[in-house]
Amino acid sequence: MSHPFLRNYRALDLPDGHPPVLMVVIDTEEEFDWHLPFDRKNTSVESMRHVEKAQEVFDEFGIRPTYVVDHPVASQETGYSLLREFVSSGRATIGAHLHPWVSPPHEEGVNSFNSYPGNLSARLEEEKIARLTEQITRTFGARPTIYKAGRYGFGPNTGEILSKLGYEIDLSGFAGFDLSEDGGPD
Repeated sequence: MSHPFLRNYRALDLPDGHPPVLMVVIDTEEEFDWHLPFDRKNTSVESMRHVEKAQEVFDEFGIRPTYVVDHPVASQETGYSLLREFVSSGRATIGAHLHPWVSPPHEEGVNSFNSYPGNLSARLEEEKIARLTEQITRTFGARPTIYKAGRYGFGPNTGEILSKLGYEIDLSGFAGFDLSEDGGPD
């Protein structure tokens, strides 16, 4: 039995001989050290001042990347100003990237288990995705339709939530990896 999120799935039908299609996705998120505990205070996005270096490479090769942005990037001018320029000029698209520990509402404990969005209650996961979606829509002037759960944390309610909120593409999969030892998906 397939997951309910896949019921409207249809494969991309390309003509014979069509070259492979590559989708370039860049996680754009707050700065933090993966070796330290998660912290709601880690919301700096100063490194986003240099994202044009990557975009220059994409432009050179005719690549139109999708930047999946989290709440700190979408809500701070330092985080979004260059991305907004790339999007408005048609050089990039924007999607949503949920890091629960830095995305409102801040109701859950900050720990490894809760860092996987799919481990949150359905209500809280939906509220966090909805607020992130609203912030991105305000910042970029268009509603995102591409989603990637932080830490690949797609859970039992994520598909239904994404469908309800109008998302068309989910990039949360992490095939071949088992993160269950840390409380994440397998």
